[in-house]
Amino acid sequence: MATEEKVRNGSHDGAIREELKSFQRNEVLKVGGVRVPARRWVMKTRWVLTWKMKGGERVSKARLVCKGFQDDRKNVETYSGTAAWWALLICFVFASSKRWKVGKSDVRTAFLTAPISDDVFEQLPGRVPEGSPEGFASGEVSQLLRAMYGLKDAPRLYGQHFKRIAGECGWEEVTESVFVKKEAGSVKAVMAVHIDDLLVFSDDPVRDLEPLRKRLEMDELEILECGGEMGYTGMKVKRTEEGFALSQKAYLESIPVQKEDLPRKSLSPELIESSAEEETDESFVSVIQKVMGVLGWVCRTTTDLAYLFSELSRYNSRPSGSKLVAALLALIHVCEKGDCLQFSRVDNPKLALFIDAAYSLSRCEGRGGFEVYLVDKKENIANMRFSNLVAWKSKRIKKKLIFSTSAELCALVDGVKQSFQWKRLAEALWMKPLEVEVYTDSAPLMEQLESE
Repeated sequence: MATEEKVRNGSHDGAIREELKSFQRNEVLKVGGVRVPARRWVMKTRWVLTWKMKGGERVSKARLVCKGFQDDRKNVETYSGTAAWWALLICFVFASSKRWKVGKSDVRTAFLTAPISDDVFEQLPGRVPEGSPEGFASGEVSQLLRAMYGLKDAPRLYGQHFKRIAGECGWEEVTESVFVKKEAGSVKAVMAVHIDDLLVFSDDPVRDLEPLRKRLEMDELEILECGGEMGYTGMKVKRTEEGFALSQKAYLESIPVQKEDLPRKSLSPELIESSAEEETDESFVSVIQKVMGVLGWVCRTTTDLAYLFSELSRYNSRPSGSKLVAALLALIHVCEKGDCLQFSRVDNPKLALFIDAAYSLSRCEGRGGFEVYLVDKKENIANMRFSNLVAWKSKRIKKKLIFSTSAELCALVDGVKQSFQWKRLAEALWMKPLEVEVYTDSAPLMEQLESE
């Protein structure tokens, strides 16, 4: 971050001028002669000043942000969807099947491109350096013509704007923030969107993204070649001979954890069981929330942490010493294990849903979950669980059940209900119907299902 001394010395003046030029270029503000209606609130703005590494050098960056909590509009819709994790993984399987490349880009000043229809007013901060665009003065009151950072509904406005332009450029949304381009009755390109980050899967990502690049200001497209790696939302994407691999090893290595101060215990359900005598300690709140934030992110590539994470999340605001130790041990476990997700070719796909559960009749609780693989129809069950994992879940079952088999049934119902969304996307990509096959090692459950 920028230090106070460097800010006082004017080291960010150039970056501030560039940000205001961006506002002028995108026609974000109506400046000059703005009259604020009676009983309307004018939002204050501030500068967020940072340092970024670019080409091996530290460069200053300035972002003008409004104080969105001062927005006096009522009943503002703020929801803005992004591509679900399972949807992105299905895209990787599809791209592996097509032997496609993947390209990454992001939309510059994304929010500043989205029009806003409401009357919203803001005031520029006190610091506006000399040489700034005409009309941008210290304390000047302006009317917003487009969304800006900090505005409550800026993500939603940008999302709507992006989807409209993408549609005009030939992209069709098949599920939330996943788009396809079709040609001659088949999918020729897929695009997954996470806010302003784009992943484009195609045999020629540059060609397929070009119409959109002409409409929106984007960074140069980074193409992932075979054997190469690129970063995407804190992960490393590697293109292999078989397809793709996703890893968070570099992210985990950047997080310091002192293993020597922790007891060497194995991760087990008993480690997170609550005790009546155990006291909570509010001083642990900030620490465990940071650790849980990391665990929640790495759960995207580590399946065996799903249950542990769901249980420890219950203690975010009331942690004890043992819960903090359990969270740190889980973090060490995932660092040492170094899991990655592998994706390979599938010609004739099906969804394989594996369910499992354990339940104690005496305690009236247990846990259940599922794993879902997108595999070839001819794939042997013994080889199914080595690649192409696209969804998983593991959670506590805390209800009174008459039979332990009912826990397996609960997991099955949960998996089947969610399978419709996976099936719908896969069918939209492969352009053919897909079967969903269920696998369980519970003989009583199979007998019960077959009898019905």
